[in-house]
Amino acid sequence: FKGGVMRAGWWLLLFFALNRTGFDLFRANAIKVVIATALGSVTVPVFVFEQQVAWLPAAFVSIGFTLGAAAGARFAVIGGESAIRRALAVAVLLLAGHLLGLY
Repeated sequence: FKGGVMRAGWWLLLFFALNRTGFDLFRANAIKVVIATALGSVTVPVFVFEQQVAWLPAAFVSIGFTLGAAAGARFAVIGGESAIRRALAVAVLLLAGHLLGLY
């Protein structure tokens, strides 16, 4: 689980770095998603070839990601950049609290 938390932290850092270089939050997220998709398109076949994919849990994770992405996109369009900033602040605080062992 810690590895997943660290990867989430990496994507948050990339997202913030893109935003700081002048991209608005929507474009920064789009670039982050393109990079994640490119990396996934390389790594997923390796795990499949090595038969290291637990398909049932992977199916549930995929469904969760799809539903989360749809809800997040709707949230971003309705709430705008200020809502995204608040949600990211909460996500960063929760991630930091977890990494510090507060819960």
